[in-house]
Amino acid sequence: MDKIDVAFLQQNFPETFKEKQFKNSLQGFDAMMDWMIRRKVNLDESLFCMEHTGTHGLLLFVWLNQKGIDYCVESGLQIKRSLGLVRGKNDQVDARRIASYAFMQKSKIKLYTIPAKNLIQIKQLLAYRDQLVRIQTG
Repeated sequence: MDKIDVAFLQQNFPETFKEKQFKNSLQGFDAMMDWMIRRKVNLDESLFCMEHTGTHGLLLFVWLNQKGIDYCVESGLQIKRSLGLVRGKNDQVDARRIASYAFMQKSKIKLYTIPAKNLIQIKQLLAYRDQLVRIQTG
């Protein structure tokens, strides 16, 4: 995942999405922050929400944590069920759906905290092991 699709909603305009794609890197996250600030988004009052993708989002989690920005990580199934029957699937559409989900569920969402460093390493090693087993059996 070398890019992330971002969509945001503002309290005053809940039907109007602002969206853009950024590199999944520290430079891309800084560019995302600059883009949002230029659109007068108050990051202190913002909630970032993303779909759980295993360890792929770890860099973004750490970056958000270091910036002191609130964020949550939700299961894709939970997001899908909350929105009912919807058609179409791509990263841009998913970003809009996640933004809508976070907007509608903001009072119920629990903020995410990064697991301990040892736990992250274990998860990464297990994911790597699973990958090797799949390669070997293939």
